[in-house]
Amino acid sequence: MYKSSSNNHRTLGHLEPKKQGGAMKGKLDDYCSELAEMVKSYPDTTLSEYCEYFGEKYNIWVSVSVICNALQKQKLTRKKNFT
Repeated sequence: MYKSSSNNHRTLGHLEPKKQGGAMKGKLDDYCSELAEMVKSYPDTTLSEYCEYFGEKYNIWVSVSVICNALQKQKLTRKKNFT
């Protein structure tokens, strides 16, 4: 027997594995409506400009990949206006 499983058996009374942790919470998960409003207001803005805007307005400085992942989670797309 492994040491960790014998410890489980001694403390918990069984050899079943412990529950695994869930998905990690994103840094911008609490700002869903703010992100949606930002994309709606500034659809032609680049991801790096979104980072700057978010940092200046909410004092949360994030990388381009964090903004990109947050937008993908919400299924928000940045539509360019070619007019």
